[in-house]
Amino acid sequence: MLGYGLAPDVLQKADRVLATSEAQMHTTGKDLADDHGHFPKVDAELTDILLGHKRARTNPHEIVFAYNSGLAVTDVAVAGAVYQAARTAGIGHRIGGF
Repeated sequence: MLGYGLAPDVLQKADRVLATSEAQMHTTGKDLADDHGHFPKVDAELTDILLGHKRARTNPHEIVFAYNSGLAVTDVAVAGAVYQAARTAGIGHRIGGF
């Protein structure tokens, strides 16, 4: 899975932490907890950002850590971006129906 193998301090040193789901991050992201098993607070979940209740970034100099796990919608968004990048680069193979 993408993201495994990151040093925990990548999360711990971020100015802001975003997550598709804070509960999911605490369940599947245990390798990112500090030495005591603690996580920094999540500043915003994806739903809060999409609904305009919270901002993803509050200034252009922030280091933002986004933990995208727990919602299939993020997989679809990433897959779409990868697909478009491959088409633009003229790489990959067409498979039936696409």
